[in-house]
Amino acid sequence: MNIHRSEAEAKFAFMDNLFLNVWPAKPDSINGSERIERVPALSTALKQCAGLRKRFLRYFTDGVLIGNCLLSEPAPGVRLCAYVLPDSVLALVLNQGAEAELSFRVDLEPWVAGRRAFAMTLVDADGRRLAEGDVAPACTLRTPRLPHLGLAAFELRGR
Repeated sequence: MNIHRSEAEAKFAFMDNLFLNVWPAKPDSINGSERIERVPALSTALKQCAGLRKRFLRYFTDGVLIGNCLLSEPAPGVRLCAYVLPDSVLALVLNQGAEAELSFRVDLEPWVAGRRAFAMTLVDADGRRLAEGDVAPACTLRTPRLPHLGLAAFELRGR
């Protein structure tokens, strides 16, 4: 995925486990003429995505990408991209709307069968742990207030 300056495109490509070719341009100049650090929103997004990828690397390398198939009903404003391992799930969540808490219904049973509960860990875009607890296979997941294009990640490990 060629990324010029778009924070959104960088986060979408990261969530979909795509290779990112990032080359911002100075105004009225050629691609690759600007340093990434001089495009603050893009630079921050790339650092966040790199940190999350490193933390959850096994999902990206060994997991099965199922996109938004965890959702059990529509979730307007929520972009969800999930990866499944034999006993756990990573759900990456992006707020596509205005700043808000996001709430959405998921069903893990078709993807990690035979588990009665899941240990849930929620982290923010910078990898800080925000919440932990147990959830049922069919449940509602909630994020804290996320800004527009804010990211969060739920790791759900079968018990």
